[in-house]
Amino acid sequence: MKPKLSYNVEDFLKMDDQVKAYYGLCDAIIKEDRKFSPAELRVLSLTDFLGLCCANGFDDLYWQARWAAVPSAELMNAIDEPVLAERLWKCIAIVREYGQKIRQDPFEPNSNHVDLDEATEEKLRSPELDFCKDYGDWIDWDVFCRKTMDYVRKNRELFTRISQP
Repeated sequence: MKPKLSYNVEDFLKMDDQVKAYYGLCDAIIKEDRKFSPAELRVLSLTDFLGLCCANGFDDLYWQARWAAVPSAELMNAIDEPVLAERLWKCIAIVREYGQKIRQDPFEPNSNHVDLDEATEEKLRSPELDFCKDYGDWIDWDVFCRKTMDYVRKNRELFTRISQP
C-alpha cells in the first residue's frame, strides 16, 4: 500500500471559493517533505506560468522558474487551454533544440541552467509566441484557479497517495 499524503485533497475540493481552494492546496503541497508528483507540479506551476510567462513572456518563465515550463504546458492541455499549451510546447521545443546543440536538455529535473544564445532568445520573442498580447494585464486568475481545481477534481486519485518512482 502506498503511503498517504499529509493533506486531504477533498478538503480543498469542498471549498466554494476556488481561488482560496487553489492557494490552500498549493500551500499543502509545498509543506510536503518529499519530491512532488507530476500532478502536484502541474498545480504548483500555474502561479509561475500566469505571473511570469503571461505577464512577461516565456523567457521570463525560463529564467525564473524553468521547472514550471513542462508542467505548465501539461496543465494547459489538461484544463482545455489549447492555444496556451501549443505556445508553451513550441517554446519548450525551441529551448530543447538549443539544448541538443550543447548536449543538455534544459528541462531535465537535474540539469544545470543553460544560458540561451541570441538566436534562440529571438525565436522565443517571435510574435506568434507572445503570451502577453493575449493575456498581459487582464489574466483572469479566478478562471484559471477554477479550471485547475476542476483538473484536481477530475484527477483526485493523483492527489490521494504519494507517488512512487
